[in-house]
Amino acid sequence: MLHQLLQQRLLLPAVAVVISSSSRVVVVFGSVHNGVRRRSSVASPSLQNDNFLTSSTDPISSIDAALFEGDLLVSYNDIAANYGQVVADKLVDTGFAFTDSSDNSNDTTAAAARKLGLTNEYLQRTWNTPHHRQASTGKLRIPYVIENTIHFQNNNETLSTIKKALSIIEQTTGIVAFVPRQSSTDVDYIYFRYMANTCAATLGRSSPSLIYIGWCNTRAYTGEIIHEILHTLGFWHEQSRPDRDSYLTYNKRNVISGMEINFERQISINSLGSMYDYGSIMHYPANAFSISPGNSLYNTLVPSNEESSGSSIMGQSLRMSPTDVQQLRLLYQCDTGPRNINDITFDTLCSINCKCWEYAIGSCHDNDDECMGDLICGAPPATGIVVPKSMEYQDMLPIYNLTVPRFHVGYCSTYCHADCCHLTDSQVLCPDTCDTWSSPVDEERPNPTTMCMPSTETTVTATTNPNMNPTSAVS
Repeated sequence: MLHQLLQQRLLLPAVAVVISSSSRVVVVFGSVHNGVRRRSSVASPSLQNDNFLTSSTDPISSIDAALFEGDLLVSYNDIAANYGQVVADKLVDTGFAFTDSSDNSNDTTAAAARKLGLTNEYLQRTWNTPHHRQASTGKLRIPYVIENTIHFQNNNETLSTIKKALSIIEQTTGIVAFVPRQSSTDVDYIYFRYMANTCAATLGRSSPSLIYIGWCNTRAYTGEIIHEILHTLGFWHEQSRPDRDSYLTYNKRNVISGMEINFERQISINSLGSMYDYGSIMHYPANAFSISPGNSLYNTLVPSNEESSGSSIMGQSLRMSPTDVQQLRLLYQCDTGPRNINDITFDTLCSINCKCWEYAIGSCHDNDDECMGDLICGAPPATGIVVPKSMEYQDMLPIYNLTVPRFHVGYCSTYCHADCCHLTDSQVLCPDTCDTWSSPVDEERPNPTTMCMPSTETTVTATTNPNMNPTSAVS
């Protein structure tokens, strides 16, 4: 069951299917394209110096090719396994161009071959393989390469933004390490490429997993690059979950004619115990494919319960939500495979096969080998634990400093302040100030007997809340 993953946006379908080595799923985040054109096959580029390489083959001639859900390039089997053969065949009938050229015929022989493929074993495309696990730290090791192109060489901001996005995922989750590809033995890796007017990625582990950087090439688009990286790690869009309609009202009448296919729901998932997440960085905005995107009366997606956590920031593209972080940990913390959140307790969170990150609230059983990297297993104070809030709950902007001129709303892009909390960006960037997501550290919970902490510390230091109790096991 653990290996039949397809959480809210994870890539493993519950139906067995064969994926061709040439299959690709490319996504474009933040833009909608109506055109459908074919693309060429992908050639594996040669390894060059450090984390740059060159390639004479452009994997796609246009990002308008074979778009599903507005930003996914998919194979027939991708759709059939996740959305059902009815949806896949509907795309065939409309002339949709799949990424595998053999899927693009609707003759009897091709149709039979496609259906036969669904009876075979699905090729898993997560990164949880022995080769991608760091023996020294226990972290998931993801090699990456940045294309050696003049578009990146002449724009240091692009390079720093890519690396910042990678660093944020590393620091926020504590269980993954992105490393420059140094050896041809790294057959599977993430390859950042340039393509004008594009921000896109392939889905899951491939040779290579592709991320296209075009319009999302500055610091302002760090969140978009995070979104694309999560696609290569196996995340689907959140609103495609089969239980979507329990949380959203889908207004089909407001959808651009011909774009209704982009609101199909997947047929089955193993949610790993996670709830639907309005605030996920992988969620559609409310006006996706709207006939009048600037008018909220014509929104295509409306939260069923607008009082629910994250509903006011649905479609945000600034940072990983707490559930995004939780989901990546559930998928990749353990070298034995994914876990369900309902099966994890303070006593079972950490083990030799499931090493814990810094300040993870779970017992490491007086064994340093149950902690990531150089972390040590130490005993917390007998009277209780006070730990820093996880990064996803922390403000990303500085708190307003009273030494500067009197506060006004113009400072909201620079500071966290209660008067800014009506703004969506402030709700995302300042979750502590705006109480956007209720952090588990504010809840009363039993203390674990030990926890993983930096080797320089013998006890956990106090933070802003002296009464703060531990976080949940996978928060």
